[in-house]
Amino acid sequence: GLIIGVTPHFIHEFEPIYNRCTELINTDTMSQRKDTMESLADAFIIVPGGIGTFDEFFQILTLKELGRHNKPIVLFNVNGFWDNMLAVLGQDMFKGFIRPAITACFRVAESPKNAFDILESEAGKQ
Repeated sequence: GLIIGVTPHFIHEFEPIYNRCTELINTDTMSQRKDTMESLADAFIIVPGGIGTFDEFFQILTLKELGRHNKPIVLFNVNGFWDNMLAVLGQDMFKGFIRPAITACFRVAESPKNAFDILESEAGKQ
């Protein structure tokens, strides 16, 4: 399929860029990177990653909750990677800090097939 990579030019100082992309877009800032990814994406599959991945997930989740997009969001929960974060979200909902409706804004997949099945089922709802 088509793979569009989006990277700020300075990230090369911190980590190598493995480019298997059909197209690579360079940006000046992380904010521009996220804006570009958000506008180009039809859906989001969030795979395990570092603090930047958490930042990207929470930004698109917040935007979906606020009605700024209706694109599917899938957490790919490889080996339970997202379990602790999901537990924190649940605790914060119980404490009243997060609206329970947030759980309708994303789905959790335990396998690649499950992730794509979710995307197919969500595509008809957009």
